Amino acid sequence: MQLIHQQYPQFNELSQQLLQHWPQPLSGCYRLHFAETTLDLWLGDVAENLPALGDYMQNKVDAWFLDGFAPAKNPEMWNEHLFQQLARVTATNGSFATFTAASIVRKGLLAAGFHVEKRPGFGHKRECLVGVKPQSIQQPSTTPWFNLQAAQMPTQDIAIVGGGIASLCTALALLQRGASVTLYCADDTPALNASGNKQGAFYPQLSDDNAANIRFYLHAFSYGGQLLHWLLKQGIEFEHAFCGVALSGYNGKAEEKLRKIAELHLPSAIYQPMEQTQLSAAVGLPLPCGGGFIPLGGWLAPRQLVQNTFAYLQQQGLTIQCQQTIQSLSQTTTGWRLTNTQGATFEHEVVVLANGHQLNHFAQTENYHSIRYAAKSAKFQLQPIF
Repeated sequence: MQLIHQQYPQFNELSQQLLQHWPQPLSGCYRLHFAETTLDLWLGDVAENLPALGDYMQNKVDAWFLDGFAPAKNPEMWNEHLFQQLARVTATNGSFATFTAASIVRKGLLAAGFHVEKRPGFGHKRECLVGVKPQSIQQPSTTPWFNLQAAQMPTQDIAIVGGGIASLCTALALLQRGASVTLYCADDTPALNASGNKQGAFYPQLSDDNAANIRFYLHAFSYGGQLLHWLLKQGIEFEHAFCGVALSGYNGKAEEKLRKIAELHLPSAIYQPMEQTQLSAAVGLPLPCGGGFIPLGGWLAPRQLVQNTFAYLQQQGLTIQCQQTIQSLSQTTTGWRLTNTQGATFEHEVVVLANGHQLNHFAQTENYHSIRYAAKSAKFQLQPIF
């Protein structure tokens, strides 16, 4: 892709942005942000990815460029299932264009509800196909419980109860969508609890036996890396180093986990199994065992990250109320009333609870199960061996 982009120097700046965030070759959807543009990049088999566009995408897509190989070379792609899925998610008067003019494609799109016509082709192609879907196609909902809405903010006045990284990410996303956000933090300043560690590792959780969970962690890792680089680009300072993360097979259980990770055959930028000498060389320390290495991982200072980003968000309109322990919530005709330990009340249209293990301290959430874990970290002064 980089070689192709070199042929169009007028787009060099945009090309560099895309290449910087281009994900590893793992199937699924990657959301990339570029100024005011959001790109959902789906990698993988179209037969698997199109159905993954759930009910919320029905009649939403405005245009398709069908650039699969011709049916003679790629018969698995061009089938009735593909055409029906295209029709399901294409908006009324949504269009398509494709280099191929094969009969199976033309007839399949017609049967799915598209208006299809032939046009003169490009280059060596004598003909190509273009068309539109003239009317919406209503289909029964398959996932009514997961019907995402468009990213619009009819509700503008939002309160967040918390003060850590979950509150931070929520506030950032809401402010970017035009909401008015107030943070209620029980401490003197944000990031004094779980998000207040001096150092934290940044890497994906890969030792889960559930393949769907591993896929989730990999995509979250990619999105998290994009966010961290965006924060740095805004001039937000926090100690960090994207130096990689080593996973040590220090006992039999750890060795078994790392063996399962190696069997996933992930891209080398995500995970590399290593023998003892290799892992020792990668980290610059004499290790007693082998393990694995995550080159794109690293470490950062969570407290600095959270506190400095909150300071940046205050410049973007975020209101932070510290030393405000919210004791109870009650619903009103226009939203929610928050009451603190001194009896003072605050009213907002929506409340987001991002207060960690204290989530179930309210009457509305008392049946939620939460566990508090003590975070541990240690600091050593070590002499590198290389």
